[in-house]
Amino acid sequence: VTPTIEVEPCTYTSDALEPTVTVKDDIGNIIDQKEYEIFYSNNTNAGIATVTIKDVEGGNYVLSGASKTFEITKAAAPAAEAGSLTITNGLHKTYSLDLSALLPKLTAPCNYGTITYDRKVDTNLGVGSFITLVNGKTGELTLEANRSGTDEGQFGTITVTVSTSNYQDIILTINVIAKNRIRSEEHTSELQ
Repeated sequence: VTPTIEVEPCTYTSDALEPTVTVKDDIGNIIDQKEYEIFYSNNTNAGIATVTIKDVEGGNYVLSGASKTFEITKAAAPAAEAGSLTITNGLHKTYSLDLSALLPKLTAPCNYGTITYDRKVDTNLGVGSFITLVNGKTGELTLEANRSGTDEGQFGTITVTVSTSNYQDIILTINVIAKNRIRSEEHTSELQ
């Protein structure tokens, strides 16, 4: 018998998944589950897993070694809170931010798997010279800023797409805030 193996769809949960398996014979009849044992492999993380069936001793079928791959889909992306990066007006400087600190915390044993930060960054930082880079492996965002003017407060955002092997893409938003330099008090005149 060349069996047909059907596997129910499943989504990453951090558990070793054992979705329902249906085995059919050559003409489409469902083979009783007492006729075989089911073995799963590579069935914890999102991606391609395998189910293998082996006939039980004394059964009515010879099914040994029949296998089928199935997909474990990525879980929905957890909600991420916005981060912030403060720059100083009138100061040409390079600022950096560890994007991994902005990823939502997962409850063990859940894990992101492999994490990749998109190097293409979406910004709306308005006037001033801004060069933004992201290290795709470490997730360090680097912002070279030279903002003129004295307006303080949030003036733009940076968004970075984070891809992981177990979750759908996560969009991180970083609010960019401007502040003015602190003036030293020695210049304050004591006129009274």
